[in-house]
Amino acid sequence: MTKMLEIIKKEQPKKLKESDGDYQDRMVEEAYWKLRDKKRTKLEEEEYHSIKDKFVAFYVVKKWGLAPINTDADLRLATIRLQGDLTTEFGNSTPIKRLLIDRLVSAWSMVASYERMFQFTKYKIDMSGEDTHLSYSHDEKSIKLMQETRKGIEMANDQIIRLSQALRNLSSPPIHVKAKNAIVAQNMQINQDSILSKKNEKASN
Repeated sequence: MTKMLEIIKKEQPKKLKESDGDYQDRMVEEAYWKLRDKKRTKLEEEEYHSIKDKFVAFYVVKKWGLAPINTDADLRLATIRLQGDLTTEFGNSTPIKRLLIDRLVSAWSMVASYERMFQFTKYKIDMSGEDTHLSYSHDEKSIKLMQETRKGIEMANDQIIRLSQALRNLSSPPIHVKAKNAIVAQNMQINQDSILSKKNEKASN
């Protein structure tokens, strides 16, 4: 245990219903910010780098995810926005929810990258004048690249569909009616129909 962690743990005891893991993460985060924002001694510099590694691991797994880190730079803000919207809708209280949201955002980012690659391969873009002009000119190499890129788009779209459904099922599990109950209900309907049929026969006689 580092000295800063020892100090913070004395100042901030574990909260009621807080798990050991959550408490440790909170202490690491507190220690990281306190060490980062101060003028550090040589010993504190060593401590800071030790805590920083733990903080980065905690932040990537529990708060940030890999999607915003790996996405194209100009899509990063949109990726963070999408991640926030999904978290608001589905929550991130469990590791599996955080994982599914991160992978879903990553799949969306992948689609965007593939579609951009497809466009750049498909068109020749001339921006030398006042207007942007698009033109076609393809060889065997570019056609093959477009085919592979198209496969990447379809694969990423499939991931989005599957991950979205998994996330919805996790948040609102589908209701399954047991076959036994269905059979009972069906037998009740048959019995009711039989009784009504007999009553109608008596009435007609």
